[in-house]
This record gives sequence, structure tokens and C-alpha cells, in this order.
Amino acid sequence: MCCFARLRRYLLLVALVCVAVARCGADEAETKATQVAQTFITHCTKGEYTAAASAFDATMRTAIPVPQLQQVWEGITQQAGAFVALQDTHCQRVPPYTVISVICQFNKQAWGVIVACDDRGTVSGLYFYPDTPPYADLTKFHEVAVTIGTAPWALPGTLTVPNGPGPFRVVVLVHGSGANDRNETVGPNKPFRDLAWGLATQGIAVLRYEKRNYTHAAECAKLPVFTVKEETIDDAVAAVALLRTRQEIDGRNIYVLGHSLGGYLVPRIAQADGAISGFIILAGAARPLEDIILEQNDYFCKLDGKVTDDEQRVLTAAHAGAARIKDPALPLDTPAAQLFNAPACYWLDLRGYQPAERAKTLQQPLLILQGKRDYQVTHDDYLLWSAALATRPNVTMKEYDDLNHFFLPGKGRSTPAENEQPGHVDVHVVEDIAAWIAAR
Repeated sequence: MCCFARLRRYLLLVALVCVAVARCGADEAETKATQVAQTFITHCTKGEYTAAASAFDATMRTAIPVPQLQQVWEGITQQAGAFVALQDTHCQRVPPYTVISVICQFNKQAWGVIVACDDRGTVSGLYFYPDTPPYADLTKFHEVAVTIGTAPWALPGTLTVPNGPGPFRVVVLVHGSGANDRNETVGPNKPFRDLAWGLATQGIAVLRYEKRNYTHAAECAKLPVFTVKEETIDDAVAAVALLRTRQEIDGRNIYVLGHSLGGYLVPRIAQADGAISGFIILAGAARPLEDIILEQNDYFCKLDGKVTDDEQRVLTAAHAGAARIKDPALPLDTPAAQLFNAPACYWLDLRGYQPAERAKTLQQPLLILQGKRDYQVTHDDYLLWSAALATRPNVTMKEYDDLNHFFLPGKGRSTPAENEQPGHVDVHVVEDIAAWIAAR
């Protein structure tokens, strides 16, 4: 129902800078701004538009007077239904502003509200956008809170289940690198939530969960040994095990979808649980991770066509880090700061790992998807998967011309900034995954 053209009607301040959002900390400015944003939304939900606008600065009072604010909010509720609850809240300092992103659940759709506050707690920017993909129908599924694994590594998760008797085929979503939440949130975008809602609309259940180093960051940092097994593989296997106990799930049709690092690790997840029905790899690296990181740094530093002195120092450090990782005599006590902030045991565990070659031995069907505008995992990786699996009959591969690393659409050369613009995983990706699972 919503499209980007319609979304522009709700852009209320030209000067608002969209930025990557992070989990809120205890900083006083962030706490104040979060309270201001949530209070603003609460006033709107109660029809108290004069009170909502009382926090506006002079520019905002001119840009969006109270009658226009009422018109905007009532236009959203006509489209999205009655307000239900505030969901996720994220914040980021962008001096002199603190930018707060709040997801509001209505009974038909979710909408995002971005509020920019100055250090006095005055609202200086405001942006509304539909947070529900146009291909998702919230009336066709429901969500259940679940727990993945057991103490001390228990993880909160969400099982999205189509309405109806079931049992349903299901997909487990496995994150990329870094500390990711269950939605794999990047800026205002939630790729895993889009996949879950899109696939559930088409009758396929989806399980997504918080990554271990997101929920248990401090505990992970204290581990004497931390590898991709502890970071990703153990929890993916635990998620599959949980699904086999659920009555609404068809335990004979459990698929694992790995994005980025998750796709890179698909052969090792398959090795850990050989009864998984099939695998989907989205932008999965096929080359050594240190080579990928080095290539990304090179891309960033040369994006504007020139390399500053600071950027050259970044590149020099990146080359040194990659060289240390490849050193056959890499000491276990090498500081993580010299190894792209991962311990030596992490890199030694991956030494010699070639995921595309390892995938040759898998018996399960594979679906491999890649965006051609992806600068994080590139067409070169796709070619390695293609060459290694060319003789396997149950492998399906596809590239998308206009999609980036998160399978968000765009034009021209991809940049980090485009992920800060609200969007959704492309509908063709959702449809292709659903059709592939339905054909098994």
C-alpha cells in the first residue's frame, strides 16, 4: 500500500540527517531525547497535537504547524489502523543532535518515527515512514516469543507463524558479522524482519533471534576461546532444534538462511546438523574474511576518488592486519586490536576454510542469491560459488542488478549512506525464496 513517493509527503524537515542507529546508552542527552520522542508519539496517539508540538523549535513550528501535524498523524492511522504499541527505540548522537528512531505498531502496519533533538531536548527534525513492507499482510500471520538455547547463552527470538492449522515449513535466519539484533537492523532498515513478514504472508514460518554477541556481549568478550562456533553456529543449530519441538512447524521442512557471514558458514552449520532440509545463502562470502575486510576498507577509502592521509593510515593498518592473519606463525596471544578486533583463535579456526569447496559435499538443496551492487560481498564471491557448484543438480543461483548487500534496491554505485534511507528487502527476493521452498 505504501511506496516511497507517498512517503515523501511525510518528510517534515529538510535538515534531518539520516544516520545508522545504535542501542541507546546511559548518556544524558540520549536519555532526554528518547523521553522527548516517546512523549511526542504518546501525545499524538491521544490526539493531543498541541502538546505534541510544544517540544518543536521555531523552524519546526513553521514547517509543521499543529493542524498539519494532526493531518499527518490521522493520515497514517487511516492507512495503518489504530495505534497498538511502541516497539523498538534506537538512538545515535550526531552533534549537535541526538537522533531517535521509534517503531510504532498499528493494527495493520508498522510505521517508523525519526525524531532529532538538540541538547536542550527541543525537537529539530521529524520524519515518518512506513515500516511495513508493501508485500507483508499483518492479518495473515502472528508472532510468538521464543527462547533459543539455554543458560548462560539463552537468546530471545521471534517465531513468525502463518495463521491457520499448519504445520508450516520454516526458515531460520542466521545473521551476518557483528553484533546484530534479531532484525539485522541497519539504520532504519530491518532486513530480517522484512523477510519474516514477507515469507509468513506467503505461508512460510520464520524464526529470527538476537545474536549471541549482541545479547551477551560482555560474556563473549571474557571467553578464552571465541570462534564462529560460539558466535554463530551453535545458536543456529539450537534454533533448528527448537523448531523440531514446535507443533505448528513441519519438522521435515526446516531451512536455514544465512546472510553474509551466516551464508559463509552454511557448510559448517550443515556439518553440525545434517538433517536440515536445505540452505539459502544471501550474499555469502566465498573468500577468506580477511581478504573481504581488506577489500571493503579499500572501497571505503577510495569511494570519493581520492585517499587522504588518514585514509591511507587506515589502509596501511588493514593490510598489516590481513598479513598477520595469514602469517603461518600467527601467535595465539596476538592482540585482537591488531586482527580486525577478533582474537587470534577466531582466525586460526577459519584458516583453510573454503565454503564454496566445502559446499560441494552437501546433499541438501541450495539457493544462492547475490545483489550486483553489493560492495561488501561481491560478484567475485558469487562466481566462486558458481564455479564450485556447477556440477551439482540441486543448486539454484540468481543475481539482482539493483540490490545491495542487504538486498535493498538502489541505483548507481552503492555506498554506506544508502542503508540509512528507509527501505525494504526487494519483493523479488522474498518471492524467489518462497517459490524455491514451495518447490522442495
